[in-house]
Amino acid sequence: MTFEELLEHMRGLPENSELIFKTDTAQIQGGYHITELRNSEATSIDCGGQTSTFTKGHLQLLDGYGGDHMTVRAFRSILETSLQNLPQLGGADILVEFSPGNNGLALWAPGVPTVSGAHVEMRLRPVGAVCKPFERQRTSAAEAIGCCVEETATTSCCG
Repeated sequence: MTFEELLEHMRGLPENSELIFKTDTAQIQGGYHITELRNSEATSIDCGGQTSTFTKGHLQLLDGYGGDHMTVRAFRSILETSLQNLPQLGGADILVEFSPGNNGLALWAPGVPTVSGAHVEMRLRPVGAVCKPFERQRTSAAEAIGCCVEETATTSCCG
């Protein structure tokens, strides 16, 4: 999901509802804080030798220590202001940086925010490492690009 897509989803939600981020094992505590929205441009080379340039958007959350959760209106206002000041964020895929209790930092992919009772919930699912050549092979009808050991890997690119 991009920041523009997230903003569109937020526009259709009850403004005064609290926004609660949840993982499978925890939820963000009241009084949480958005510490940063960041646009990162990177150039990489993968294990198959292919280079790529891409943009990622980061939304960093500091877990709260009590109090109220941020409202949908406040969150939406932060997004709108951020996109006005950093328009390149708009089309960037979002990675959420968050750790319950601020113990370390993990990457999460946000789900579509949904109304859940009296609040709005945004589910976060873990982001893991990805072998790009294997993913290209798996999702492309074109001939697979060989990686590491085998040209036609079926379970992983490297063995």
